[in-house]
Parts: sequence; structure tokens; C-alpha cells
Amino acid sequence: MGKSGQRLQRAIGSPAAMFTSSLVAITAWGVVAALFVPDGWARSDRLAPLVGGTLRYLLPVLIGYAGGRRVHGARGGLLGAAATMGLAAGTELPMLLGAMLVGPLGGWAGRQLDRAVARLPERLATPAGELSAVLLAAALLAAGAAVAGPVMRGLGGAALAAAGALVSNRLFPVAELVLTPARILFLDAPIQQRVLFFPGFEAVASTGRGIQFLLCANPGPAFGLLLAFAFAGRGPLRRTAPVAALVQLLGGIPAIAFFHVLAHPLTLLALLAGGVAANGVFTVLHAGLVGAPAPPSLQATLALTPPGLVVQVVAGMVVGAVVSFAAGAFILRRVPVPEVGEAQEGAGAMLG
Repeated sequence: MGKSGQRLQRAIGSPAAMFTSSLVAITAWGVVAALFVPDGWARSDRLAPLVGGTLRYLLPVLIGYAGGRRVHGARGGLLGAAATMGLAAGTELPMLLGAMLVGPLGGWAGRQLDRAVARLPERLATPAGELSAVLLAAALLAAGAAVAGPVMRGLGGAALAAAGALVSNRLFPVAELVLTPARILFLDAPIQQRVLFFPGFEAVASTGRGIQFLLCANPGPAFGLLLAFAFAGRGPLRRTAPVAALVQLLGGIPAIAFFHVLAHPLTLLALLAGGVAANGVFTVLHAGLVGAPAPPSLQATLALTPPGLVVQVVAGMVVGAVVSFAAGAFILRRVPVPEVGEAQEGAGAMLG
């Protein structure tokens, strides 16, 4: 592997390292979500709050801790977790991508601070180190809470405006290039409510079907990508992929595939390719649904498919799955998921 390939491998190693230690919790969250959400397999009003609370707080903090720990040990992990908790408190959206950024940043800040404190006389170094760590953790908490809301409102507003323009002009394959990244930021609910529902129901009233409902409900591309991880991935990402694929397809929890994308960001290209291909098939074959599946599982999507359009809808799903699987397997073979040791080394090297 050349120098550029090694740099790319180290870049992939950083997010992979952050997700490796949390994949069991992530997969467990997917199973709980598939079972206990309001329209899940075993609906439970008592257990349903676990889904949102775990996604909003626990998983980002775990990822932020892992990112900080890779850079500066347990002390860096605590600072990364503090920075991530600040982000989580500052917005109602799950800050998984934010955790990937501020977790290592918190660890790096802690390392720089400890290096500066180490230059003090020995009798001052210990109390100064503890006090400075407390102040840094407080600053990271406050900064995260202050920054998260405005940043997410800006990103969300831009994504919704772009997606709305593309959907309004019926550029459904191109819209996938905006919709999928926005969904990885967990903007599903705003997208569906503000961009897809109204034109979808208008289309149903006039033609008996709405392709708009398929844009976020199609389980094919995410299923294909998870299968690619199962066949061509490495380590925990490979071992958890089969369960994640079933949870995504039959439980209607597409977010579980987004964790794998965040762990290996290049696979976003495979997910986009599958989505563009599927939306192209839906457009050409005039496919659509009569409503929005909730959750967007395979069976819920088929239940809302008009009787004469089952073949068209299934064709788009299959094409999306095949394309994302082929592209994902290619990417994972050319740029493999680093093993745990390699991932740790890559994460530490990213911030020097």
C-alpha cells in the first residue's frame, strides 16, 4: 500500500476505532428499537423511552469517550465524553457525527493541557492538573451545549431546503444525494414531515400512489450495504452486520446501518449508489406507496404498496440492495476496515 493508501487507512481507522467498542450496545439498541417502538414487534409504552434516550445520550457519549480515550487514555476519554454530553444537551438530535469529532478533540485538549502542567514544579503539578482538568471538562460541556443547536439548525435547514427543491422538481434520484446524508444526521422526522408527506399525499390523491413515501422507506440499499459488511468487512463490524441487517430489514430501523457508515465513512458512497439506482427504478416504473410506513420495514412497506405496483416496488428494492452490496464490497476490499490494533494506532496518529 502506498503512502496515500496508508493515510486513507489511518483516516478510516479513527472512526472505526471509536465504534468498535460500542457495537454491542449499538446492535442491542437496534434490537430494542425494533421490538418496543410504538409500531414495533412487541410494542411497550414502558420500554419505548429507552430507544430515544439511548440514541440521544448513551451511544454518542460512548463514542465520544472511545474517541477521547484513543488519543489520551482514560483521562482523554472522560473529556471526550464531557464534550459529547454538551452536544447532546444542546440539541434534540442524536449527535453521533458530533461525537466522532469532539471526542478525539477533547482527548487532544486534555493531552495538551497535561503536557503544559507537567512543566510545573512537582508540588504544583498534581493540584494544578486536577483543577485544570475540571475546568477543561466544564468548558467542553458548556461549549458543546452552546455550539450544537446553532450548527444543527444550520445544517438541517440547508439540507431540508435542498431536498425540498429536488423533490418538488421530481428529481428523485438526485434527491438521494441530499436525503441520505441528512438521514445519517438523524433528520428523518423533519424530512418526512416537511419535505415528503405533503407532496406524497397530494400524489396519492391524484394518481393513487406517491413515490415520495419510498424515498426514506426503501430498505434495499441499507440492507445491501450491511450484507457487504457481513461478507467483506472485518472484526466487530463484520460480526454484527448480519443481526443489524435483519433488524434493519424486518424491524424497520434504518439507523442501525448508519452506524456502520459512520464507522467506515467511504461506504456512504455505496449507500448513495444504491439509493440513486433504486430511486431511478421507482421513477421509471412509476412506483409508489399509499402512505408512509412506520417503521419502514419490508413488511410495512409492502403493506402500503398498491396491488398493481408490488413488482415495481420490489424491483427498486432489489436493485438498490444489489448496487449497494456490490459497491460496498468493492470499497471494503480496497480499503478494509482496520483491525482493532490498527484502528487504535490510526486514531492516535490523526491528532499527533
